[in-house]
Parts: sequence; structure tokens; C-alpha cells
Amino acid sequence: MSAPTPESALPPGQARAAELHLRARLGEAEPLSEAELAEYARLQTEHGEFLSEMDAAEAALARACADAAPASGFRARVLAALPAAPEPARQARPR
Repeated sequence: MSAPTPESALPPGQARAAELHLRARLGEAEPLSEAELAEYARLQTEHGEFLSEMDAAEAALARACADAAPASGFRARVLAALPAAPEPARQARPR
């Protein structure tokens, strides 16, 4: 028995609305077809509150990630402190 995915926990209409919403927002390589656009418009009407909550959660996550971002120069300082080449693995001494 496999563990449920977040998508499988949603009612089918919400799952499809979320899929089309994310595809439309994230600019998938293949744009939504005419039929998908019509379906998306219908699902936005039916599940608009859910999609708004999804957008709010994404915005909150983006803010949290921005707040947790390391200070500028952090990456350069860490890379400068690393050795130029990896050190060989040390053999454990037998006891």
C-alpha cells in the first residue's frame, strides 16, 4: 500500500483545478489547450476560494524563504574557506 500524495487527498475537482492553476501560473512549456482553458475557467468559478488559499500559501512560503536567505557574500565566504581539492578519505584504525 503506497502512502497518499497531497494531490490524492483533494477532491477530484480541486486536484484538477490546482493542476491547471499551477500550469497556467508557472508557464508550462506547453500552454493550456482551448479545452483546458475552458475547463480552468469553470473550475476557477467552482474552486476560486481554494485556489486563492493555494496562492496565499505559496506567497507565504516565498516570504519565508526570502527571510531565511543567507546574507549576501555568504556563498563566496563558504566557497573561499573550502579546500581547493577534496581531502582523501581517512582509513579507520582497527581497534
